[in-house]
Amino acid sequence: MNDMTAGTACAHAEKLRLNDAQWQRLQRLAGAKEEAAAGDAPGGSGRLRSNGLVATDGRGLEYLTVYGLLRLSQGR
Repeated sequence: MNDMTAGTACAHAEKLRLNDAQWQRLQRLAGAKEEAAAGDAPGGSGRLRSNGLVATDGRGLEYLTVYGLLRLSQGR
């Protein structure tokens, strides 16, 4: 990992404050199967996407990123 990548990882590792809906969204995506993820409305994850916690694949399905998993592991 170069210095620039290491700095980015550290910045994302900081504990971002999430409201209840955002926290529940991360939890659902962490345990979601493809069929369940397809049924979720992606509209409520804008802040999660902008902070790198959630991303969207080529089919428009949301998934949890490594940073999202890290944030989830930090606890509520």
